[in-house]
Amino acid sequence: MRTHAVKTHLLLLCLAAAAPAADWNYFKSGPVEVWTDHDDEPARRLLAHFDQTRWLLAKTLGKTEVNPLWPVRLMVLKPGKTPAQYRTRELRLSRDAYTAGLESKDEIPAAWTAAYLRLLMRDDVKPMPAPFEDGLVSALSTLRVEMSRITAGAPPATGRNLDWARMHLLAVNPDYAGRVRVFFGVLQQGAPIDSAARNAFEKTEAELQKLVENYFAAGKFDTFPISGKPLNPQRDYRSFPGHPQRAELLLADLLTGNAAQAAYRALLSRRPTADAFEGAGMYAEAVAKDSDSARAWYRYAADEKDMARRQAALRKAMELNPRWAEPHQRWADGETDPVRRSIVAKKAAELDPRATASWIALAEAQQDAKDFAAANQSWRMAERSVSDPVQREAIEKRRLQYERQRLDLKAAERRRKEEEKKRELDELKQKALADIRAAEARANAGNSPTDPSQKVLPWWNGPTGKPVTGKLERVDCLSGIARLVIRDARNRLSQYKVLDPSQVAITGAGELTLACGPQRPPRAIKLEYKAVADEKLATAGNVLTIEFR
Repeated sequence: MRTHAVKTHLLLLCLAAAAPAADWNYFKSGPVEVWTDHDDEPARRLLAHFDQTRWLLAKTLGKTEVNPLWPVRLMVLKPGKTPAQYRTRELRLSRDAYTAGLESKDEIPAAWTAAYLRLLMRDDVKPMPAPFEDGLVSALSTLRVEMSRITAGAPPATGRNLDWARMHLLAVNPDYAGRVRVFFGVLQQGAPIDSAARNAFEKTEAELQKLVENYFAAGKFDTFPISGKPLNPQRDYRSFPGHPQRAELLLADLLTGNAAQAAYRALLSRRPTADAFEGAGMYAEAVAKDSDSARAWYRYAADEKDMARRQAALRKAMELNPRWAEPHQRWADGETDPVRRSIVAKKAAELDPRATASWIALAEAQQDAKDFAAANQSWRMAERSVSDPVQREAIEKRRLQYERQRLDLKAAERRRKEEEKKRELDELKQKALADIRAAEARANAGNSPTDPSQKVLPWWNGPTGKPVTGKLERVDCLSGIARLVIRDARNRLSQYKVLDPSQVAITGAGELTLACGPQRPPRAIKLEYKAVADEKLATAGNVLTIEFR
């Protein structure tokens, strides 16, 4: 244990001594920062290279701009004394940024350009078929920048294949490059390659493929000058003084494994900052220092057991980087209610349309929430999110299986709703019947006919009067009253007056209403009336009851 402690202490001292203790400057344009402890010229050149790379990709894709999900921080170090561990082959995500380092005398690696193009497309471009994405990255990865001029088309050291040749022809060669943005725009909408080829180049997919094969077979691949973003690095890139401890933190971001941990802990021994805590994997301490890193809050949430604190940390991560999908997906994974889960999962999938797992999770949540139409659309988006044909075919099979099940699911849901409605009606009927029985019980309470002290009253069935039967031939609707015209069995006509229809008991079969005018056909009727003649209306009496037969 003592030997291990001594070695760790020596490693901390060595790393502290290895970190360049010099004056630092940095330059910034858009999402990219370049730090240097040496001459400013290589740093400005590197920033211009990344600036123009991003600009050219956006132009090629027909977009206003493309942006990475996380900032890019590049370190340009004084040559000769720089530890080899600070020089990196590619960009990689470290802590809260994409990072890479080189010496000021180094050429800008094509692998950096390729990695930058890939992450820009991954973070801010809708999915397209893999051969087109891979070919575009390969074709643009060898570009060279001189202020506002770009030279593109140099063949890569490896990977010169049909996909590269296709994009060399369509995206670099000026004969087609002016129209390629239409091609990519259509592909990004999920349209077939044939539609994109017809819209952009007035060729079928097969014709375009044949053209590319001939171009590749000819083997004549020139470089072409491209007018880039108007730019003068000396004038447009302002120099800012960089704090040495901040520079030391960014150098630690270039390291991996034990070397990185030792560097972060060396920083913590001098000044415990949120960034150093995050680098050391001490996320609770980082958020306690009010970290401004979305990734620190997310990692803290992943370890937090308390639901309220976990959701508060995820919400903070969402605020710090509104474009990041993972906090939304983790929140959705913790939701038990299908509707709430589908709402949050939809946001996650929309933020990261290439995340196939997010679209599948959304489709399943929407199925559980009985939102079948939306689930079907999410399955289709899951298909579009993958560029690998085998994986796409597997998802298509799952979607088709769901399609077959969807009608059964909808039918089952419809039956469930009908049964629920029938249950509610049955409950209402039972309640009404119970109320009637309770009313009968209250009416009969204490009124038993065997009780000699109680007087039995006759049951009243409504008003009684003189009866008449026959056919109702006409109803005359007068001012506030109605007059019924009846033809009896002897073919004699008589008329009766209805003073207030609401006071007349109407019973019998069929429609129990009185419609004004002739009755076609005449309706069989029996009525009772009070014999009060009205000479003016020529009626024999006032109707008390009506029974339709």
